[in-house]
Amino acid sequence: MSEQIGIGDVVIGKTVFYHDAEDSMICQSAPFLKEYPGDEAMIQAARAACEEEGVRCLVGRIATGDTFVGDAETKKAIAAKCSPDCVEMEGAAVSQIAAKNGVPCVVLRAMSDNADEAGHELLVVKKFSIAGYVSTATAIVAGMLRRL
Repeated sequence: MSEQIGIGDVVIGKTVFYHDAEDSMICQSAPFLKEYPGDEAMIQAARAACEEEGVRCLVGRIATGDTFVGDAETKKAIAAKCSPDCVEMEGAAVSQIAAKNGVPCVVLRAMSDNADEAGHELLVVKKFSIAGYVSTATAIVAGMLRRL
């Protein structure tokens, strides 16, 4: 969603929010928030771990929704609505429950595609291998844990 990052880069959630949910309904129960802030110590640990692994990262806004974003029109509509740095499908739910229970949380998202028509070619046709992402994610999380 952001031109500042590309495939293989990581977005660290400074804030995480829903892009396609009814905020007024979500805010009717604890923690009564529209956006969920990432834990600052975890954000700094994630940033340092990414740098240590040579992974480009951006601390920014992550939007969660039920829609798989795989075309330019959907991507443009979401960008116009809330200007996220990336989109995904789980982070706000995790952040919401963590906030409700007073548990520190940060969401990290490695970019596997550009949320447009090219995603199918990259992920399906070229038989995307997740092994590299798993190795890098493991190293980042281990680096975070050492710092916390």
